[in-house]
Amino acid sequence: MVQTGRRICLQASGRIPVDRDTTVARCPIRNPNVKVEREGMLQPFKGLFEGPYVEAVKRAAKAGFGKEPAFIREGGSIGAVVTMQKAWKVPILFMGLSLPEHGYHAPNEYFDWGQASGGMKAFAHYFAELAKMAKMEKMEKR
Repeated sequence: MVQTGRRICLQASGRIPVDRDTTVARCPIRNPNVKVEREGMLQPFKGLFEGPYVEAVKRAAKAGFGKEPAFIREGGSIGAVVTMQKAWKVPILFMGLSLPEHGYHAPNEYFDWGQASGGMKAFAHYFAELAKMAKMEKMEKR
């Protein structure tokens, strides 16, 4: 918040659920002395929860961490992801590695070596899974 003379400027951001229309911005503030301006908006991204790539992520996470992954919604405000998905027309998945106690995007955010090590193993396994899938796809086309 910045105060300049008699003006106070507040910048805020929010997240919009995937199933909402982002072209309609509503503001709950009903005060004639308050002016609300929308400066920008990103389209929300909804990741996949099923399919061959998701199964590959599951196997990779288990290989990296020794446990089945828990799938949650994430990445709703990473604007470039929607653009990449539209341009490349490919499935996009996130393999989130942070734990809640890491304080993701908080002032004291950190990432421990155990998670980094497991993540490296998981990504290596995922790329091996993708290579197998591509090889099988190529063989099926023959």
